[in-house]
Amino acid sequence: MSAALEINGKKLQPIKEAATLVSYSRDYVTRLARENKITATTVGRQWFVDVDSLVAYAEQSKLEQELRKKQLSDERKQEIKIKTAVDKLQEARQAKVRFLHVRAVVVTMFILCSGLLAGVIAHETLIAKNTVRDTLLPANQTASVIETEQKTDSIADFIDREYRTRSLRPIGDVAEGVLILPSGAATLTAAEVFSDEVIVREAADGTQTVVRVDQAGNEIGEGLPFVVVPVKQESK
Repeated sequence: MSAALEINGKKLQPIKEAATLVSYSRDYVTRLARENKITATTVGRQWFVDVDSLVAYAEQSKLEQELRKKQLSDERKQEIKIKTAVDKLQEARQAKVRFLHVRAVVVTMFILCSGLLAGVIAHETLIAKNTVRDTLLPANQTASVIETEQKTDSIADFIDREYRTRSLRPIGDVAEGVLILPSGAATLTAAEVFSDEVIVREAADGTQTVVRVDQAGNEIGEGLPFVVVPVKQESK
């Protein structure tokens, strides 16, 4: 082992012995000495190192490494926080987009259903109106179609037209319904109004019914109620 040197009160060790005091290789200690990062000198071709400066450098390097690791760790944590915040923001935006899409679909379906419902109601209303109109016509008769140009006619005009263009039928052929008589029939005899032999009965509430009778005067079937509707009189 080479002997140590003492220069200006500092004890210098050969690099071989000094490297064993720290976790550095001999070549690394030699590079530190050449770069003047530690206190060292050469005697001939041999390097001698100040052990105190080498140990101080090793401790300083270790401290710097720990600080660097801590800094990298803090930076990593900050990056994770930023990434988490960005991901949450992106998820919130995507959720908002999905909500807007669902709301648009719901509104569209509501509008379509409303239009469909309105169409169904209109269709049912039209059918109901046609049904009511058909029930006003005599039983077992085909309803006459009122042309567009006749829509302004009154009910009396329509009945007057139908009455004048249709022949009388036996009252016995009518199973149920309401008889519609022209204005002035109340002043005529039963034989002049009906082709059958009939009698007119009046209930306590004023409702009048027509009952068919045979030649012997016996009633046939049940009576049918009737109403009198004014009609236009043609000038002779």
